Amino acid sequence: MASASEISEDDSTAGRKEMSKRKPGKRDVVVGIASSGRTPFTVAAVNEAAGAARAHAVTHPNSPLERAAHFAIITQVGPEVLAGSCG
Repeated sequence: MASASEISEDDSTAGRKEMSKRKPGKRDVVVGIASSGRTPFTVAAVNEAAGAARAHAVTHPNSPLERAAHFAIITQVGPEVLAGSCG
């Protein structure tokens, strides 16, 4: 969970399992990062971290990840930034 894992990004069960292994508690902060705000692995992992403070970073407001977290970092960007065609 310290690096990207595109292979399992659609696996919510894997997200819950990975977070459960870490047992975050009230002295921990969990940050979910998903551009869409709806990646199943990330949403499930953040939901599983119920005892910790939860934050998220997304580019779309009102997402499932936003509903799972306590704090939001929302950066609204154009498609060029996400597609890598800026500059």
